Amino acid sequence: MLFPMVLVSKANTTSKRFCIDFRRVNAQLRVDLGVLPKLDELIEAAAGHKYYVMVDLKEAYYQVVLDEESRDITTFSDGCNLFRFKRLPYGLSSSSAVFSRALAVVLAPLARENWLVSYLDDIIFWSNDFDTLLNRMSKVFDRFETMGLKLNLEKCCFAQPSVRFLGNIVSSKGTSPCSKSVEAIQNMKSPRDVKGVRRFLGCTGFFRKFVADYAKHAFPLTNLTRKGVVFDWSDKCLKAFEHLKTALITAPVLAKARMDRQFVVHVDSSDFATGGALMQEDDTGSLRPVGFFSRKFNNAERRYSATDKEALGVVLICRYFHHYLWGE
Repeated sequence: MLFPMVLVSKANTTSKRFCIDFRRVNAQLRVDLGVLPKLDELIEAAAGHKYYVMVDLKEAYYQVVLDEESRDITTFSDGCNLFRFKRLPYGLSSSSAVFSRALAVVLAPLARENWLVSYLDDIIFWSNDFDTLLNRMSKVFDRFETMGLKLNLEKCCFAQPSVRFLGNIVSSKGTSPCSKSVEAIQNMKSPRDVKGVRRFLGCTGFFRKFVADYAKHAFPLTNLTRKGVVFDWSDKCLKAFEHLKTALITAPVLAKARMDRQFVVHVDSSDFATGGALMQEDDTGSLRPVGFFSRKFNNAERRYSATDKEALGVVLICRYFHHYLWGE
């Protein structure tokens, strides 16, 4: 099989990425996806530190050498000649899994020390002391040099008080939504169809842990996505749309959980949803949110009494924050 090649523009740059249309071979590949870590766990581990380093690998996939027997399936043509990849190409359905596994092997000795995490090609490590940070930088870069990996210095960040990681901003204060993502949501126009509503809910839902009672405020919008519901952009929908935008602008910085301190749970249920917050005192004695939880009631739950709805809200939030509350 021969595959056509295409050039794809890279984000925020004039350079191009060389890609091949591997759809035919992808249909035949057996992909071992492995188990990716949970985003929230990685973000929580990274938050609450003084100095950060973000590492970006140069053409990350191309730093993984393909086995000789695997190279023939990547054969492509420019119209005149035949070529094949010697390095892991972009476009194969198995490329991300192969790269993740290779990077995990490289970082394993460092990740065990609990000051470095990675997700695909996003690598971040930290320290609360500058000298310790320099020592850790030396360890990481020595490891990369030993394994023959190259960095893209233009995209690396060194000794920063805050960095963007997995769509969030992590700092010594905690976690907050990325301003660029929030700005993109602010610029979204009112949806004209169900597809537009789903797109908006998908964008805002990614940051729902920063929004109190997200499910309650989003209810008029989520109701539009139900099967058989006629699309009608009412005043309630517009109000919900604008409220979620405002909520993201004013979203609080979520505190990093301290397991040596007591947690406080706030819960409130309405007729059709429940929501709450996990709180904890900071060094000044002020309560700060660690995270927010919300969920719509299903049809059966909506028939519960007010008391039962409040009780269900307590059960649901305790289950959601089980990893913090169990044993407290």
